[in-house]
Amino acid sequence: MSLLTDLLAQREQFINADYAYKSNVDKNRLQLLACARLLAKKNHPFFAEAQPKTVLLALQQDKSFSPNQQFLLLQLNATIHDNAGIILERLYQDKESELHPLASKLALIMKVDDLPLSVKYSQATFNNQLLTCYYRQQWSTLHRVQMSNHNVSSLTQLYIAVLQESLPSESELTTDFITLDYINSELFELYVVRLPFEQVNKVIELLSIDKQNTKLIIKVMALSGYSQFIPLLARYLQDKNHTVDAYNSLNILLGDQLALIIPDKVQSNSDQSERIEDLTYYGAKILHLYESSLIDSLAPRILMGKNIIKGQLVHVFQFGSQSHRRVASLHFTHCKTRLQSQNTTQSPLSHVDVEYYAQPEIVL
Repeated sequence: MSLLTDLLAQREQFINADYAYKSNVDKNRLQLLACARLLAKKNHPFFAEAQPKTVLLALQQDKSFSPNQQFLLLQLNATIHDNAGIILERLYQDKESELHPLASKLALIMKVDDLPLSVKYSQATFNNQLLTCYYRQQWSTLHRVQMSNHNVSSLTQLYIAVLQESLPSESELTTDFITLDYINSELFELYVVRLPFEQVNKVIELLSIDKQNTKLIIKVMALSGYSQFIPLLARYLQDKNHTVDAYNSLNILLGDQLALIIPDKVQSNSDQSERIEDLTYYGAKILHLYESSLIDSLAPRILMGKNIIKGQLVHVFQFGSQSHRRVASLHFTHCKTRLQSQNTTQSPLSHVDVEYYAQPEIVL
């Protein structure tokens, strides 16, 4: 078990990092699976057990793992026993489990059919079911929910509004996110990546009312992908209070192109105070380059310096850093939906898919 614990700890260190890539995650996953199979052969009480009821009970009783780690362990058990569907059904039944709200995410990650939508589940569970319908582009199901007269919470109403095939244009949705204190959520991220530039500006304007939202505003600029935000991010880079966040957002947008501007020894400096001090000097250089060359060379909407189109998202998901892969997965479903609505001819990459990765910490 010590090896398993070490592997889970390793995963937590690089799951959202710039220095880790898909190969790192794949290696960690294979090691976790090998460790789980070995423990099963040694009759470990959790990994040797294939009965979902007993498996979930064992997870609830073991307090040494975090909820995210428990969810990874559940996926390991389901993989080595090939019983994800049965575990899913039991997880929906076990309403006392901390993992119950993640039942629908289990279906999504393990690629099995989810149980039917039901407002009888908890709010968190039902909302995750709605997210799964969105990622699987089950528009008719989402439309039926929208048309129904279920008495659901304001938060669930927000989920239903945001996750339709055609996103409503009202800026009221942003106000709803703020009122419901839901701006730091996966749903808000999915909302942002679907907005045209003018509406992202409106989102930023509304968020700017509260100065505590500056960190989120910087993140929104990166998630949106609009290269027009580069000058603003360059100015934030010059502010030591926001240098690190601005750098991370510029890295999401520019990728390797940022490495041509900022030396690697500055970007990777382990002394954080020195790193911040050095990074601030490059804000002016980025502003100059943007006006002189980047403004004409960059697409309107970018990730790692390239146009956000399906092929680029697939490439980033396969070869980008963990932080870039996560952003690519958020954009991917919207990109597919837009292509379908435009009846775009299938590309050679149309058979390639990007897996769910909006919450990499829970994905085996």
